[in-house]
Amino acid sequence: MIPAGFDSIRVLSKPPKFYPAIHFSIYDYWEVYDSAYKYVSDLHDFKAARGQLPYKWVLYEFNKEERYAVAHRDYTPEHIKSLAHLCPCHTCTSTLFRIFGFRKSCDCCTGCLRIATPDSVSEAFVKAAEQHRDGVSEKTRRWLWSKVD
Repeated sequence: MIPAGFDSIRVLSKPPKFYPAIHFSIYDYWEVYDSAYKYVSDLHDFKAARGQLPYKWVLYEFNKEERYAVAHRDYTPEHIKSLAHLCPCHTCTSTLFRIFGFRKSCDCCTGCLRIATPDSVSEAFVKAAEQHRDGVSEKTRRWLWSKVD
């Protein structure tokens, strides 16, 4: 059962080396779940430099022991379409795909921005496309990607 205020729940098995700060680093905000707190999906300013943005709460549960409330950006279809030409997924960046149309996997499973819906979009891909659009250097982008794994 999904607690009130959450958009969805993701039940996962806990990896052997699990560090929440690293695991959730691609999201703007996360915290240990508190059943006494009322979570509301609305405009928040977790990253104050960007102002208030729409977020939805997703509950992550690991082995029914640990629960984390994670704020996922609630992307509009227009925002995703504006970043589609900067999609960093392997299908869009692969030379073989562009020349021969060869696909390694289906686009909806990779989180491709060209065909993604707001619910299936990869948060990491959106952040990478936004950084590319905003002129973040390739060296900085690689360093940030190393923190995702």
